[in-house]
Amino acid sequence: MQVVKKVIGDIPVRIVSKAGSASGKSALIMIQEWWGITDQLEAQAKYVSEKLDTTVVLPDLYDGKSTLEAEEANHLMSNLNWPRAVERLGEVGKHMKDQPGCESVGVIGFCMGGALTVAASTTIGAPVFSCGAVFYGCPPLELADPSKCKIPQQGHFGMKDNMEGFSDPNTAGKLEEAWKQAGIEYEMHMYPNVGHAFMNDLPDSVERKKTLGQIGDAPTDAKHDPESIKLAWERAFAFFKKHNI
Repeated sequence: MQVVKKVIGDIPVRIVSKAGSASGKSALIMIQEWWGITDQLEAQAKYVSEKLDTTVVLPDLYDGKSTLEAEEANHLMSNLNWPRAVERLGEVGKHMKDQPGCESVGVIGFCMGGALTVAASTTIGAPVFSCGAVFYGCPPLELADPSKCKIPQQGHFGMKDNMEGFSDPNTAGKLEEAWKQAGIEYEMHMYPNVGHAFMNDLPDSVERKKTLGQIGDAPTDAKHDPESIKLAWERAFAFFKKHNI
């Protein structure tokens, strides 16, 4: 996999593909967690690009900033202009859709990126985006009302996620009800043994989850569960392939 840095409009991006180019029959916009563009996200982008044989684009919504400290990540996310971030995602998606031969563009995101995936799917949607996969994140209604979404959606949430109002099971349930109200094709997948950020699997990411209390050793604690990660990727790949990504 090759990673090429460029700028689309005013948005720094990393383009991940076999050829290191933006050309192809499909593209997938992958949206960052609150940390910014990290080694973990780039590893996920390379994995997805290889498995789907598609171009994966990482928009840098922090414009070059990233961190591995929770306090600074919270500061960066809190200062993000969320409506403008959604617009920028639409601009990147349209740019990719306008590439010669590109037929479909999907969107996927984790944590903050999951919430922005819901927002981009809802407020931009077709014809820019054909579908979206949401990992443990929901936006506030003032940013996007998912009951008005018009494109297929897939959700992935941990049953032991304790981020109330953002990605806990109750919030995931409300998102599912909104999608049901929207009348769209959707899937909602709940994973019993895991909590927030369960897809992060690099060694330093796992250690960070321990530090943040997202996984633990007690019997009732959320766990780092490679089987849940494997299953979630399998479901996401099947979903994207169904929608020509």
